[in-house]
Parts: sequence; structure tokens; C-alpha cells
Amino acid sequence: MSRGLIVALVGPDGSGKTTVGQRLLDNRLSLPAEYLYAGFNVRHSNRLLPTTRFIEAVRARLKGTGRQTGRRRTRTPDGDTRPRRRRLGALADTFATVRMANRVAEEVYRQFLATRARRAGRIVILDRDSLLDHHVASHADGRRRTLGRRIQSAFLYRLYRRPDLVVYLDAPADVLMARKGEHTLEWLAQRRRHYLAALELVPRHAVVDATLPLDEVTGEVAAVVEAAVGTALAADLDRRPQRGRLASAVRPFTVALSIVGRLSRHGRRASSNLLTVHRARNVLAEILQGIDGFEATAGGNGRPGVGASRRWRAEPLHVSRGGAVLGIHFERESGASLIARIGRSPAAATSVNREAAICRRLEASATVDDFRRLVPTVLAAGTHRGMAYVVERALPGRPAAAGRRPIASLDLGRAAAAIAPLRERTARQAVVGEELLDAWVTSRLATIGAIAQRGDPAGPWQDVVARLGAALCTEIGGRTMTVGTIHGDYWAGNILLADDGTVTGIVDWDSAGWSELPLHDPVHLVLRSRAAASSRPLGSLVRDLIDGGAWSPPAERIIEPVRDGLTDRTIVLLYWIRAVTGSAERHPTVASQAHWVRAAVLPPLAAFARRRSRAGRPA
Repeated sequence: MSRGLIVALVGPDGSGKTTVGQRLLDNRLSLPAEYLYAGFNVRHSNRLLPTTRFIEAVRARLKGTGRQTGRRRTRTPDGDTRPRRRRLGALADTFATVRMANRVAEEVYRQFLATRARRAGRIVILDRDSLLDHHVASHADGRRRTLGRRIQSAFLYRLYRRPDLVVYLDAPADVLMARKGEHTLEWLAQRRRHYLAALELVPRHAVVDATLPLDEVTGEVAAVVEAAVGTALAADLDRRPQRGRLASAVRPFTVALSIVGRLSRHGRRASSNLLTVHRARNVLAEILQGIDGFEATAGGNGRPGVGASRRWRAEPLHVSRGGAVLGIHFERESGASLIARIGRSPAAATSVNREAAICRRLEASATVDDFRRLVPTVLAAGTHRGMAYVVERALPGRPAAAGRRPIASLDLGRAAAAIAPLRERTARQAVVGEELLDAWVTSRLATIGAIAQRGDPAGPWQDVVARLGAALCTEIGGRTMTVGTIHGDYWAGNILLADDGTVTGIVDWDSAGWSELPLHDPVHLVLRSRAAASSRPLGSLVRDLIDGGAWSPPAERIIEPVRDGLTDRTIVLLYWIRAVTGSAERHPTVASQAHWVRAAVLPPLAAFARRRSRAGRPA
């Protein structure tokens, strides 16, 4: 039986998604088609869980009650006035979390319906796409990251299956305004920009002009869908394995075991993270009591101390098995005032100690005076109860990444310009001799060779690594090159932005280096962003560049100032060597896993070996 296709129609309100989606059902496609609403508006949904109807009925009833009593104010014993609805407190938060969890269940239900129809050979027309709508609404608009939204984000970014094809119906803001009469021109124009940027989250997409007559728009969408059906069918026939009856019968059980194993791993990780946060908060309560007089360190601005005399709460910002990053919020202050990093494991403790040492060194450096405003100020650091810690003053702004993906408003050119002063103020010329070759190439390739051989003992990786080292030493040995200070892990997750897109802070300095090649930060920024947008591992992008791929024009403008006369292949190889060894040092547990080795280490080595073979030198 032929397989179908899942097609999502996206665009701002007024672009014609619902109308075009329903018109496609009228015998315009070669395969049977069905329509499924995939947005957040329950009133427009054509398939719903019973729990969704019940929760929305309760919410409507509470909302109706809130219209009568929510604006009435009551006086508390201390004389403060507040809306009555705030007294619900935890009950309201619990209901919001339950509602968001049900929304995730609704997404799973829609995924089931769409996948079942696809396997039956039908084309599923999705009105909207949950991932793109959530990405634009939650991150482009800067909404608060509540627990419910974090649950939904984790599902959509990590488990949600992308549609086979996304069709964006494009129309200017004035056309959308004339059709729907909702929102403002600025709001609609902003949504249009965010949707166009968010298309990079899906592997295959197309843009159709929605200003044309309705029949022409529907015809163009149908043509795009038919072309995708043909491509998917050909690819499916090429890679479809020939399985016997026994293999076909066993496959459902293997899939079920795989799902159970994944859920078990997620459960263990969640319990470990809860334990890490609990221990970090206990240690933090004792640490804060010892830094009451930090206002003198901050420049004598007259603020009171931050110890036991002030009430505070700690919000987990990032949690792993080895440690946690907590935002410390004080009463009567908006946003986090301090950032605390706690390291439990040896690797995490080393990372925390390096963070404190590097930030203090940058703070004391006169050469980067105008750049220090982007670097966190260390207020306290040390070890307590066997855990390494560093407490820093929180920088303004919000992270430029949502999970593993940059937000739509991040401008890579502005981000590269923000880190440029660090490179320019610390730059110096040096002859690449034995010492630098050992630091940049030889010692790091020895680590990579050991990782590759451990991940694939049967492969000739030691020989490939030796040839790679000889080629790089010949390429850069004896040359006069620019060296300086780098961040080492400069990507959207470590960049803070203001509302207008200005970079207000750069965090996580534990990967910084002093006598390093300045090319690392711009290349890392470009490749990490491309990897997140295309959902591809970094190793495959490096492999493509080694095989002769080229930078995009925006990426070329970012990398050109740090090229230093090197070829694209040499640049990406030198970057990749440091990136892989740095990841292995910071995350030794991940570096020992075979899937990471196959994704990050082996593809570039194999590409280099193939290129050497094509050049007539056996690898």
C-alpha cells in the first residue's frame, strides 16, 4: 500500500489556511485527503479528546466567574490590596499546568491520527502546525516560561514529529489586515517575519503567494503537495527494506520496547534532576548567608545585603546530572538578581571553577575594558559540602535560544559583532611553532583518535587522524597568525538579548581560551545555528564543508574577518578539533556513548579520508 503525506499549512491570521485546506479536499489531489485542525483554538478543532472539552468547559465557567469577581479588590491584614483572583495562587497554577499537560496529550492524539492516515495512504492536511505556532508565540513574543509551557516545549522540540511538508501562505501585513481586521499592521508584520524565520525548524517547506486569487493559491499548493508526494514515494521505494513475515511480525514489539526504554531513560533523568535541584538549593541557602556585604564588590551602590535578612527563591534554569544553574529572585525585585552555578560531578565542578576563574580574569583585564559589561561579575566562588559553586550577578536580557534552537529574533550578524571586541582587544601575532601546533592540533587529535577508535574499534581511525594531523601541521606550521582570547562556546544559548535584539550579556565562560584562533567563535555561532535550524548533528555539517561545501553569503560575511588567509576546509577542521575535544572534556559521559561518536566524530574523519583517497593518496 502506498504511503501518504502529512502537509501543514501555516501563516498569520488571514492568510487563508482553513479555506485552502478545505478546498484541497475537493478532488484536487491524486491521493485521498483528510483535514485536521492542529492549532490551539479549541472552538475550531474537528478532533478533540473528551478531557479537552471538560477542561475548557471548567475554564469557561471559571472565567465567567472571574468577570464578576476578578476585578473586586480585597484588603489584606497588612493593609495591601490585591485582586481576589490572586488568592487562588497554587490552585490557579495547578489548573494551568494540568491544562497544558492535556494540551500535550492533545498533540499526541493528533500525531496518532495523522500518522495512522499517512500509513493508510492518505494525505493529511494540517491547518497550522503546533511546533511553528508554539515557537512563534512563545519565543518570538517573549512569553514567560511557566512549568506548563516548559512541558509543552520539551514535547514539541524533542518528541514532536515534523510534517513531511510545510506550506507557508505568504501575504503582506496590509492584505492580512484587510481580510481579517484583527491585530495591528506592526503585529502582523512581526508575525510574518517570525514565521518565515521559523520555517528552518522543518526539513522541507515551501512558500506560496497568498495574495493571488483563491483558485490559483489552491492550485499552487496542490502542485507543491503533488511534487512532494512523488518525491516521497520514490525515496520510500529506494530505501524500503525487504522484510520477511517474521520481521514484520516482530517489528511492533521492537518499537514498543524502544518506546519503553526511552520513557525509562527520561524517568531516570527527571528523578536525577530533581535530586540535583534539591541538593543545590540546600547548599545555596548556606552560601548566600556568607555574602551579605557584596554591595561593596558591586561598586558601592548602597543596596542591602543578600543573606538571610532578605527573602529569596531559586528557580532552576538548567539542570543536568552533574549540576544545576539557578536564578535567584529576591522579594520586591523583578527578574533574577543573581545566578548560581552548582557542580556535583567532577566534570561539572571543574567547569564551575573555570567559569569563576575566567570571569575574574576578564574582569581584572584592562585590555577588554569596554567589553566587560557583557561578562558576569563573580560575587562568590568556592566549594561547599563537596560541591563547587559560583555566584554571579545576573546580566539583563533573555536567552537568545529556546531549548536547543535560536529564537527567530536573533541576528547572527549582530551576535558576531558583539563578540568581536574581545577578539580585537586581545589579538596578537604569533608564529605557529611546535608549542602552538601541539596545543591546537597534535594533543587534541590524540584525544579524537582515542574517542574514534573506542567508538568504532574496527575502523582505521588512528591512521586517518595521523594523516589529518600531518596535513594541518604542514598547512599552518611556520605561518604568522593571529591569536587571542575566545569564548569557546559562543552560540545562541549563551547570548542574552534585549527586546530590541541588542546583545546585553554573554554567559558560560568555562570553555574560554587565551592563545586560541579567533575563528572559533564565529564558526561555532554559524554552525550551531545551522545545526539547530536543520535538525542535523554538527558532525554532518562539518563533513559537508570538508567535502567541498560553501558558506552561505551571511555566514561568509561573519567568517571573513577571522579567515587569516586559511581555506574553508582548514578553518572548519581547526574549529572541529577544538569543539570535539572541548565537548569531550565538559561531558565525558556523553563522549563515551557510541551514538555521539558516530554523529560528531566519525563523519568528518570519513570525509577527510575520502578526500585524500580521491586526491590519489590512500587514506
